[in-house]
Amino acid sequence: MQEERLKKLGAAARAPIIFMYEDGRDAVLSGSQETPVLLSRQLRQQFVRKASDQELPLLIRDEFELYYACIHAQEGFCMIGPMSVVPRSDAAVRAMFRKYGWQGDRRRTDDTPQLHVFTGGQILAVVCIAAELLTGIVYTEEEILSGNHLSLSVQDEAKEKAEYSLSEEEQDEYEETWRHSYRQEHDMLDAVREGRGEDAVRLSREMDQDSGRLSSKALGHWRNLAVIGITLSSRAAIDSGISPGEAYRISGFYISRCDSCSSAAEILSMRDAAIREFAGRVSEKKRQQNSSNYTELCKNYISRHYREKLYLEDAAGKIGISPYYLSRRFRKDTGTTFQEYLTRVRIDRASNMLKYSELTLAQIAEYVNFPSQSYFGRVFREHMHMTPRQYRDRYKAAEWESGKGPETAGEKSRRTDPSRQSRRKI
Repeated sequence: MQEERLKKLGAAARAPIIFMYEDGRDAVLSGSQETPVLLSRQLRQQFVRKASDQELPLLIRDEFELYYACIHAQEGFCMIGPMSVVPRSDAAVRAMFRKYGWQGDRRRTDDTPQLHVFTGGQILAVVCIAAELLTGIVYTEEEILSGNHLSLSVQDEAKEKAEYSLSEEEQDEYEETWRHSYRQEHDMLDAVREGRGEDAVRLSREMDQDSGRLSSKALGHWRNLAVIGITLSSRAAIDSGISPGEAYRISGFYISRCDSCSSAAEILSMRDAAIREFAGRVSEKKRQQNSSNYTELCKNYISRHYREKLYLEDAAGKIGISPYYLSRRFRKDTGTTFQEYLTRVRIDRASNMLKYSELTLAQIAEYVNFPSQSYFGRVFREHMHMTPRQYRDRYKAAEWESGKGPETAGEKSRRTDPSRQSRRKI
């Protein structure tokens, strides 16, 4: 693990970085011990769960508009944050940190936790660099944003917040309302992501009662509310694996139908139908995934095509998932990489051919798609701890001693006929 480099990155960027090892240890690589990530076990569990469910590094924005990142590495999880794109008063920072269990003295102001201000570009750069250090994969800023379904770039968001920021008094007045609305929205979207349609509809209706006025006209208000609900549900469905094209087609259909509705009841009925459909699609996809494991599909593909020049991208394309996700899922399920597993299959097939055929070592190497006999010999020895010739001599002798006896001329002819070799056990 690149601890020293992560420490330098955190110090240079002034970004809090914590690494949670698989064995339960926490290492503060940069920043203070008093950060929401360390203070709140629930927050850590939330980040770990979300980061484990996606192939890209997680970049998330909490109810206080603070940014956090979580990167799933081989040894554990790297968490970065909080990072803010706008300045906060000491009172606001203390209020936010208390939400996560900070126990600072309310009468003092000199113990306020530090909360540095970042530009959007700095946040994305820190996440991309940390991800490359930990996983070896180079991500672009666009991939991080789109993969986490952030509708605005954090750069633009900082500008908007400067224009629409509230005074501290106004913030205090509306803070509880915002928290309540955020929790409701979060619960509703989680219900869609988990395929619980009726729960999602119920939570959406509860939110209707607390929503602010979205239009000067009553029908316009309900249409806007429906569009927001349908759009958010489509994003939640995409989070759970529904293709963006499918999600946009469904949301476009229901939003269009809302335009032709003449009453609030019709509009909300259309909105609820859209939420149910998104949740239903998610539920069906989860059911299909449970019945057709990606790793098993990949193993089957390797078994059929091991004689060809084969790459991870080929298997991922046939299965219909991204190479990054297949690589991570395959390694998690098998404890080995795609390439290592493919090599093992080729060595197993070659071992059988050494025992049951009279093909030369060069012919066997070519048959199982090793580029040369010498390379085949080197890889075989690494796996079997003997050369191919030693393996053949040992196991051919074992068969002779087991009582098979000498072959007839016809048996030998059939065994050495190249046209029959491919039909033997390999």
